[in-house]
Amino acid sequence: LIAEDESRILALIKSLIDWEGLHLRLVGEATDGDSALKMIVDNQPDIIITDIRMPGANGLSIAEWVNENLPSSHVIVISGYKRFDYAYDALKLSVSDFLLKPINREDLNQSLARIVDQHFSAIARDLRGKQHESEIKKAHANLRRQCLLTLLHNPHVVLPTLSVFNANNAMSFEEGSYFAAALHIFNPRISFAHYVQSLSERVSSESNVRTSNIVAAKFKDIALRELSSLCIDSDGVIVGDVLYLIGNFAPSQQSAFNRACVRLFDVMREHCTIFPDVDFAMGISIIHNCHTDLPKCLTEATDALVCKCMMAVPGPIFAEKLDLPDNAALFPYLEKEFRSAIEVHDIFKIQSLFRERMIELSPAIKRSPLLLNNIINQLLNVMWSTASDCLQVTSFELQTVMRLYLRFAGHDLESFIESACSVLKYQYAQWFEKSMSNESLPIRIVKQYIQRNFQKPLSLDELAAQANFSISHLSAVFKRETNLTVLDYITHCRIDRAKELLSTTTMSIGEIADSVGYQDAKYFS
Repeated sequence: LIAEDESRILALIKSLIDWEGLHLRLVGEATDGDSALKMIVDNQPDIIITDIRMPGANGLSIAEWVNENLPSSHVIVISGYKRFDYAYDALKLSVSDFLLKPINREDLNQSLARIVDQHFSAIARDLRGKQHESEIKKAHANLRRQCLLTLLHNPHVVLPTLSVFNANNAMSFEEGSYFAAALHIFNPRISFAHYVQSLSERVSSESNVRTSNIVAAKFKDIALRELSSLCIDSDGVIVGDVLYLIGNFAPSQQSAFNRACVRLFDVMREHCTIFPDVDFAMGISIIHNCHTDLPKCLTEATDALVCKCMMAVPGPIFAEKLDLPDNAALFPYLEKEFRSAIEVHDIFKIQSLFRERMIELSPAIKRSPLLLNNIINQLLNVMWSTASDCLQVTSFELQTVMRLYLRFAGHDLESFIESACSVLKYQYAQWFEKSMSNESLPIRIVKQYIQRNFQKPLSLDELAAQANFSISHLSAVFKRETNLTVLDYITHCRIDRAKELLSTTTMSIGEIADSVGYQDAKYFS
């Protein structure tokens, strides 16, 4: 904007400016100070060129107003008077330049060019500042996410003091009460048979994972919003079809927290109406008084999920309301029974043993629902210890069974037992089929060893020792019986596990690479 009371000089100023070269545009011209101020208010120009003496407000008054109200705008004062006091007053008002008449083209354009550079430099600094803030937020979010994954997957991790824990993980926890919640999202309409079919087709299975991830992300936003007024700090992470939350609140808020969990469950239940094929279970940990108990909180919340088939009324499952079971071994006599059934490939006998033992323990389970988790874990451990010797079973396949029994658990113990029997029938059938291959026992032993240890560096020396072969003999026999080299088989195991993690978790490429045995994430990708 140009303000000059002499029209001849105003026209001259316009003709002297390199509009195109400086990327400037004229938004207004005024012949008195009052008109200039009105135009400045209406247009908020980036640069104002004003004569120091005009009718109405003078140039210094305009500069003063701009300095107070438009601090990002720049003022050039023009004067026909070589008076020090004018220049001094202008400089006090932080004007960008003070030019004397007659106006020199070079001086004027140099002054304007300097302002343009300053203006765009300020914009660039602002953008860089915002970008830096965004990068910091992203880095903090990654630290918090990695913290939750560490707490979840390393239940025995030793945590530092609270101040160090906060600093290392971008958390803002305070001394007080700590909790964890686990929300398992599943499709109640999918039968076990339908799920088995989807394992081969993959399409339905992947679609279910995507739906679960969408719902889990929505639930995470809802949970953090609902708990924000109560919690000092909280966050969540999605792993597969489970959303895990941790948080911290003042001890005086215990009752309010319990009410908030019930309210949160109801809010999520309402949102489930948008997704007719989605249901969920919510486990809430016992409240602990130290941040070092957060891994334990996550374990308690996850264990509480198992009890959903024992809950007559839908709602959050509070671990503190569940009787803690005795951790003593429940099945010291089962190993022999399962081994005899496995050795003769009697799937129905395995189902019968499982059903009989579960019915036998039903009264104890109904008194203490958490006992169900111990029973299932011990049963599967017995099955694993017996099956691993004579069948090609990986630890990951065992974990699959454990996930399936939860996914297809009914809403009462009896339907749960039948669902679990279906899982066992399918899984053992797969194991038996694999065991009937023409591979020799030494090669099966080596493959089992690879399946259990592919996350670690494996050498041919180490593998040959498992079969009591030399390296050259192992390589030759392995290739002849499997049509793969030992290295190819290790790679297959790692890639299959990586594909599973990519489709069922939110782990980064680097995290997945590390978890399947690749130390170089770039090579892995």
